[in-house]
Amino acid sequence: MLGIVSNLASLYKTVQFYSRSYKVSTREKVSSYTAVNHIVVGSSLWVPAIPLIIDDKKFLRFDKSRLAVAKIICAIVSLFIQLILILKWFHIQKSNSSAGVDGYVPNYFIGIGVLAIITITAAPVTLCATSFLKPCMPPSFFTMTTLPCKDWDDIRGNFLAKTLQAVFAAYTGLVIFSTLTFGLFVLLYYPVAAQLLLLDGLKRYLDQEKSFRMILLVQYRKLQLLSRLLNNAWRDPAMPFVVGGILVLNSTSLYVVLSSSEKIPLPVLAIYSVGAVDTFVMIQHLFKIVSYPYTRSVDFINAARRGLKKASRWEVKYIVSCFPLKVHMGNGTFFDRSTSLVACSTALDLLVTFLLL
Repeated sequence: MLGIVSNLASLYKTVQFYSRSYKVSTREKVSSYTAVNHIVVGSSLWVPAIPLIIDDKKFLRFDKSRLAVAKIICAIVSLFIQLILILKWFHIQKSNSSAGVDGYVPNYFIGIGVLAIITITAAPVTLCATSFLKPCMPPSFFTMTTLPCKDWDDIRGNFLAKTLQAVFAAYTGLVIFSTLTFGLFVLLYYPVAAQLLLLDGLKRYLDQEKSFRMILLVQYRKLQLLSRLLNNAWRDPAMPFVVGGILVLNSTSLYVVLSSSEKIPLPVLAIYSVGAVDTFVMIQHLFKIVSYPYTRSVDFINAARRGLKKASRWEVKYIVSCFPLKVHMGNGTFFDRSTSLVACSTALDLLVTFLLL
């Protein structure tokens, strides 16, 4: 417990601010992004804290040892401290913005981190409540297969059986949503934010002395390698599967909320509402943020080409060979300014199709 508190306290100290007139190097600006990312990673890896073990007979049962109880208490306390810490970051940036000081971690980065933690917390709770109150109604598929259900409103099983099944459903939901959050935030969103951070630093120092400008141009080539590594990690069919899954999940969740809000119980409605909100944020904000490396790298290359008159022959050939940073979507496409709008239009068309069925 003391180790968790001290670790979070050290992360809190990494939140730094700089005035508009003061120039900060890119190395100094990595820490706070890393702190926010560290909190999301800690929340998504909260699954091992659940006191479930497999005994010698291959049965899943509770771990009643004192160490397991201590672990889950520390994990819950750590989760609340993380939420308080992120809200404190919002307060610090808001209080200092009026004094002419801006935090270099954008509010949208922290906001999506808060949404990720809320999703990891809220989804297992609603699954647990649904499996206990309505064990014969989706998405309680585990209880539906183990209990002799007649219809969705049927309530089967004794208190202990429903409790165990509800805990198992919560654990399953925690594993699924933690994996999705870790993949999208840590493996996609954070690398894009790191690219934007380095690109902003290169653009800020582009107009300085000639020797330093040559070093920056070489650094841009390294940034291109980072972009290629990200695209290799999300190569086909990973990225098309993620984009298509987000669109289908958004349309399906909105369809259930709009057409069946009076027929399904509140926990099930809460699950679909969380899915609709999360996917809407991904379409409107995450897709737009992922397109920033392309738009801002185009501005950087254009700014470098405007200074070709002061560049050497080697720099002219080098700048001509530079290409914008792209996050590929598959089939030769990539995220740009219109991706969010096109994705939203596709999701709405799919929703209208569902409503007309």
